[in-house]
Amino acid sequence: MDYIKFFHYYRLSTCQPFFVWNNLTTEENEDDDVFWDLDNLEDRNPNFIDLHANIFQKFNNAFLDFIKNKYQNLNICIVKDNVIDKSIKQTQEFIKNGHCDIILWPTFLFEDAIAKPDFYFIKNKEIGHFKVSTSSKIKDFLRSNWDFWITTYALREQTNDFNPIEQVSIFLIKDEQFAKAKTIDFEHLYNISKTKTTKQISAKEKTFDKTIVAKIAKQYGMTFEEFNTPNCVEKNSIYNSVIKNVIEKQACLKGKSDNGIPLIPIKKALIDIRLAKDIKELDLPNDLDNGSFEKNKFFKEIVLLKQPKLANFSGNFLTTSKILQALQEPEIITNWDNQSFWFKFLQQENKIIINKEKNLRDFLDKMNGDKKIVWFDFEAFSLPYPAIDYTSPYQQLVFQVSIITTLNGEIIEQDFDKTNLVFDPINYNWKNCFQIIDSIYSEDADWYIVFNKSYEESKLKEMLKIIEKTIKADFNPDGLEINNKIKAYQDKVNKIISKIIDLKDPFANAMVILSDLKAFYSIKKIEYFITKYNYQLKRLITPYKSLAVQNGLQAMKYGIDRYLNFIGDNEWIMRKKELQIYCQNDVIAMIMVWDFLNFILDNLGKLSNIQVIETKNFNLLAK
Repeated sequence: MDYIKFFHYYRLSTCQPFFVWNNLTTEENEDDDVFWDLDNLEDRNPNFIDLHANIFQKFNNAFLDFIKNKYQNLNICIVKDNVIDKSIKQTQEFIKNGHCDIILWPTFLFEDAIAKPDFYFIKNKEIGHFKVSTSSKIKDFLRSNWDFWITTYALREQTNDFNPIEQVSIFLIKDEQFAKAKTIDFEHLYNISKTKTTKQISAKEKTFDKTIVAKIAKQYGMTFEEFNTPNCVEKNSIYNSVIKNVIEKQACLKGKSDNGIPLIPIKKALIDIRLAKDIKELDLPNDLDNGSFEKNKFFKEIVLLKQPKLANFSGNFLTTSKILQALQEPEIITNWDNQSFWFKFLQQENKIIINKEKNLRDFLDKMNGDKKIVWFDFEAFSLPYPAIDYTSPYQQLVFQVSIITTLNGEIIEQDFDKTNLVFDPINYNWKNCFQIIDSIYSEDADWYIVFNKSYEESKLKEMLKIIEKTIKADFNPDGLEINNKIKAYQDKVNKIISKIIDLKDPFANAMVILSDLKAFYSIKKIEYFITKYNYQLKRLITPYKSLAVQNGLQAMKYGIDRYLNFIGDNEWIMRKKELQIYCQNDVIAMIMVWDFLNFILDNLGKLSNIQVIETKNFNLLAK
């Protein structure tokens, strides 16, 4: 039987109906740094299926242990069969015999639809699921709504109880301040965040000032004012939202309008899902593809197919809402073609505009001349649980750094292995943080250069935190020698950060604009522009497509596979070399971009595709 599952309801709620039963081939996004996405394993990256499935099973086992420990006096029944028909039957038998207090991984059937909540607390009349995340998002209401109603309808038929479910909850990963490596703990919550991206924050301290209360409020998916209102937490429960089929964003605040977000009623959804089977043609992108819960993952591909002129722009330049408006009102596109300077420019090929010449010259002048510059790049790995002591779930740990030093613009010859460090993830530990900081720091460096400094700066600060937490927890933090050592590394990190130049700035701040990039400015897109048009620069990289490791996600996967011992010692020797070559190439790419910026200024008036203009705001409205 072709069962209707939550996946179909999720697609119905976040996409146009075509996608309920259909997919499009998606282009690999070189700027996408999202590795772990376990929200919906039916929709996960096929390149990482085995790894994701392995990790997800680890969390299933951890959740089982957690429930057994927390509810030791209750009879826990586990539905073990993965065949849907058999799991439905086993669930029904568990309920019928009356011996179970808790059923884990039950399957409920209503008509041709199934729900698979992770737990059913029978006496409490409570169901819910656990999420491999420290945070919730508004889209998690969809899973709760589906599980609640399908389970309710199924149990009404089996038990003759009209209200068989009276509570809905969610378990999230607990983020402990001093968590030990590889430990997994859970938090049991009855509220979900009401925004698309809200960080889940737990109360780790007893000092409940307004800031901390505001953080806890986020955990419950509310503003500080809502959380501070009596009975507001209960009024904002998941159950109250699913029973009404609406998410009330201002349910507790007097004088506030109820900015409610409707949930598609399940019986109506089942009809729509069945009808969607007959839909074989794609519509223009519409509001269903950019709704309250999540943007359609195929949005870029739909635009490319339906209106290529609007495709592949950076969302900072051409927003999703503007694209949707332009598709509904084609005269808007005509207006942009006629009047928008940058929209017209970004349709061209191999064109370069200097928009802020003085800013660009000032930027390069800081780096040019008799300067000692340290160029560096990090690669990291992460797990959905703490990979080492005193870190957080999903925290990225730097396991690789590549460094190139230039003096007066010339690369200083250095030992390959000493300047392309890879720390074996299988025995990675807090002491590696000292080594990474030491490898970058140079007492007489004039500047440190990276591309996108927010990443490197955050990793440097996190390494300091790991050092400080480890010493606080495992050693005598009051010892003079230890305090001096911490201060020495704090000083090194502060000096590095104070001298960091972000090579992204000329592009991000619209000093120079490359037509083909469509307002993007990733280093790989800039590299592709340089390579495509064969710019003859002093330093050129090895094209990424010819490398064994081609992007940061592949590098991260190597790190994770090694941490989990999927890569053995002999294979690791080969993988380590591939990682070194890739990361060094990233650093050479930065030097190449620096050469390219100088090349642009040097060839003003010589190459017809390079021009200087009077400074314009970089947006659609500029004429």
